Amino acid sequence: MTGDWVQYTVALTTGAIPATEKTRFVISAGSPGTFWLNQVSLFPPTYHSRPNGNRIDLMNLMAALKPGFLRFPGGKLP
Repeated sequence: MTGDWVQYTVALTTGAIPATEKTRFVISAGSPGTFWLNQVSLFPPTYHSRPNGNRIDLMNLMAALKPGFLRFPGGKLP
């Protein structure tokens, strides 16, 4: 065991479990021990599935405006 930090990326899916206000996210271990988490972020699907991207609903609203005066990273909106 080292004291070095390691970044892990995981894609989680709920499968047949519908997401509700009462849904919980639980991390558990199969045996006794200690693990440390730092900067845990849960992101829903993003616009064009971009890593750390923008919310789909906001970007769809922005695209509907057809802004000709803005340039978005990666090019213009479709």
